[in-house]
Amino acid sequence: MKTSQVALLALRLTYTQHRSPDRAVFRSAAALAAAGITLSSFSLKQMLEKQRRLF
Repeated sequence: MKTSQVALLALRLTYTQHRSPDRAVFRSAAALAAAGITLSSFSLKQMLEKQRRLF
């Protein structure tokens, strides 16, 4: 029997929660922070590039 992707994700989340909730929260927070910084820097780069074209 093949395990579905949803079941694998549920197992992984359950295992992570039982192992160390603080570590899971830290990893999630770090990943979201990195994604936010990346998106912000990309947006800033786009705005500066657009401003250079106007002048």
